[in-house]
Amino acid sequence: MTDVSSALSCARYLDTACQICGNASENRTYVGKEMMFGLRETFEYLACSVCGCIQLIDIPNDLSRFYPEKYVSFQAVDGGLKGLLKKLRVYSYFGMDLGLGAWIVNRYPHLDLAAMAKMQFPKNWRILDVGCGGGRLLLELKLVGYENLTGIDPFIADEIEYPNGVRILKNVVTEVENAGWDLIMFHHSFEHIPNQFETLSAVARLLAPEGRCLIRVPVVGWPWEHYGTDWVSLDAPRHFFLHSEKSMGLLAERCGLKTLSVEYDSYEFQFWASELYRLDIPLLTKGAPRRFFSARQLREFRQRSRDLNAARRGDQAVFLFGL
Repeated sequence: MTDVSSALSCARYLDTACQICGNASENRTYVGKEMMFGLRETFEYLACSVCGCIQLIDIPNDLSRFYPEKYVSFQAVDGGLKGLLKKLRVYSYFGMDLGLGAWIVNRYPHLDLAAMAKMQFPKNWRILDVGCGGGRLLLELKLVGYENLTGIDPFIADEIEYPNGVRILKNVVTEVENAGWDLIMFHHSFEHIPNQFETLSAVARLLAPEGRCLIRVPVVGWPWEHYGTDWVSLDAPRHFFLHSEKSMGLLAERCGLKTLSVEYDSYEFQFWASELYRLDIPLLTKGAPRRFFSARQLREFRQRSRDLNAARRGDQAVFLFGL
């Protein structure tokens, strides 16, 4: 392609094996930097020439400082007006719209909820949410009638048991012993996991015979080709693996899972946040994105995202697997 970031053109070749498909020929390396919090520390990534997976070469020994308390996934409960509006959004996604909810969904989409509502999983299913942070999504699902909800996350300070019965355990999926889960899901947590094969193999072991595994992850597409290491979803060093659709399918097959469906669900974030990184502006800069982009530009980013999804070229997707 001619529309490629200069960051891509200056990459070097490295004969290091891809951790997903094993290829060690003509793989390339790129240097990304931490820009969510504006630390600007640099980290090297390998891009496989065969399966397309991009992977962090050296994982930092101390990851805790890249997941401070203000990291978004740890914030689970909102009170007051903000909490009420978020409840209305939940109801709207699941067909219990009270009028205002539809407006909130359109202006402030929640793609985790959108994916769950579209799949229409039975509400009595045993659901395990891996890398759930404080359990926000599980609490939202409880509002609309889901009954058996458990989350796990190794980065929470302590285990949590909410009054409504939702439990969050300080654990990783490879250490879970009780099997028979109807749904095991990863909502943008799978890319944070270093042992990809072991993790997905554990999922295959833990699923019920007719169970499902839902994985929402960033995927290598047009934004990577255009923005290079300024692509926001590279998210160095928190994202260890940035899969292509091909590499995700190969990994699942190795672990005994079948790909049932793949749907792209990228949105305007892939544009405005990557544009900020090009300007060396951290993601969490006060006022972003509206401080830097007009309402018209954001609408254009939203429409371009829809177009990329239709062409299967957006930067995130929903994978559904079964045994």
